[in-house]
Amino acid sequence: MTNTIKEEVKEILEQMIVGRKNIVKGCAELCTLRQEGYEFIYYDFDEFYSQLQHHPLPEQYYQWDKEALDKKLKELEQLKVKVIALSFELLEELK
Repeated sequence: MTNTIKEEVKEILEQMIVGRKNIVKGCAELCTLRQEGYEFIYYDFDEFYSQLQHHPLPEQYYQWDKEALDKKLKELEQLKVKVIALSFELLEELK
């Protein structure tokens, strides 16, 4: 594992934890790195990303019906709690 990739992963995790990076985008980036062979990234991020792909990004919210968006945002909030907990876990492991 190169230090550059390790630092990149740590940055992605930290940004998701503090809310500077959307968890959909963060999980996508982590999945891409894992697929490139960086298996220290938990497989769980792949599983979360497959669920998150069905949720809109903030820049797409205006395109959604309010009721449908509210439902998706509630689902997203539940997933976010799990993704953040997993992010903390991997971040601690990388320190």
